[in-house]
Amino acid sequence: MGDKKRYTGSYEKVEDEKKSGFDWNALLYWLGSLIVSLIPLYLELIKYLNIHDEININFWSYYFIKGDILWVFATLLLFVLVDSNAKKRKKEKKWVKNTFNIGTVVFVFTEATFIIFNALNILDTKIWPLYLGVPLVIISIVISTPLKIEFIKED
Repeated sequence: MGDKKRYTGSYEKVEDEKKSGFDWNALLYWLGSLIVSLIPLYLELIKYLNIHDEININFWSYYFIKGDILWVFATLLLFVLVDSNAKKRKKEKKWVKNTFNIGTVVFVFTEATFIIFNALNILDTKIWPLYLGVPLVIISIVISTPLKIEFIKED
C-alpha cells in the first residue's frame, strides 16, 4: 500500500457569461410594452383635451367605463401570470405562489369589471366606477411587477 497514486492534474475555472443575475433588457422590454399598451389612452386623452380644453374627472370616468384601461391592465396581469405559471421552479418561493394566486383573483375581478362596465349603460358623469377601476389597476401593477421581476432575475 505504499504505492499511492497522486493526482497531478489541474482545473480551470470558467465563468458563464450568460448568467448575470438580472436581465435589464427583459425588464426594459416589459416596461416598454406597458408604455406602448397605454398609447390608446394617450390618444383618447389628446382627443378629449382638444374638445374640452381640459382633462377632468369625466374623461377618467368615461375611460374606465367605456375605454380599454381595465382591459389593458387585466391583459398585462394575464401575460405575467401565464409567464410565471409556465416557468415553474423546483423550489418555488412561497410569496411567488401566493402572489400568483392573488393575481389570478384580481385578473378575474378586473376582467369581469371591464365586461360589466361595457355592458351596462353607465353615465360618463358617474364617479363611482373610478372607485372600482383605479384600485384594480393599481393592484394589477403591484402584483405583476414583482412577479415579472422575479422571473426576469431567474431566467
